[in-house]
Amino acid sequence: MKKYLKSMKTNIIYKVLNEDNTIKYIGSTDSVCRLNFHKGGFGKLDLNNNYGKIMYSEIKKINRIELYFIEYYLINKYNPTLNKEKGNLHDFLFIDERKVELIDIADELKYNDFI
Repeated sequence: MKKYLKSMKTNIIYKVLNEDNTIKYIGSTDSVCRLNFHKGGFGKLDLNNNYGKIMYSEIKKINRIELYFIEYYLINKYNPTLNKEKGNLHDFLFIDERKVELIDIADELKYNDFI
């Protein structure tokens, strides 16, 4: 079972949209299971009836800290109403070139519907 769960680990950015496709929440996770918790109403967001859909993008070849940077960048860019913390991009100790690379990755993400 542990091996199976470990195989499901990946870097994911997800966004929750309402019926008008307005981004209400942006998050990150390293587990596909987390999206199921949100969809089922068991996460910190109750998504059963209030929101239209969850969209996600898997990002390869980055570490967890870089994933947080991308998440905070997108939160600051779109300002979703359900995100309480905006995050400070200056707190990340990456060289400027890497920050630019991560911002490019964030801006080029292709999202899939989470069913």
